[in-house]
Amino acid sequence: MTQLEFSYRKHFNSFYPTIPIELERGGKTIFSDGLIDSGASYSFFHAALGEAIGLPIERGRKESIKTASGEITVYFHEIKMKILGFQESFESEVGFA
Repeated sequence: MTQLEFSYRKHFNSFYPTIPIELERGGKTIFSDGLIDSGASYSFFHAALGEAIGLPIERGRKESIKTASGEITVYFHEIKMKILGFQESFESEVGFA
């Protein structure tokens, strides 16, 4: 089993574990840090990241999601992701808001 170590980044007044990721669609790639939330049911990214890889955000599957800070509208798309440092990428449906 592979063991991963995560960096912690300050977000508002707390520190959270993050992991460097690559998002890809149609040959366009963007790198970002993903916040690790082991209790989350979905993976979300800011809409600007989806737009950077050419996603027509509002054409995705629309869903209203309740979060700890309120309800948000999310558009889901199938994209290719990779955890940096690993060779394998994987397809995943993620939300953009």
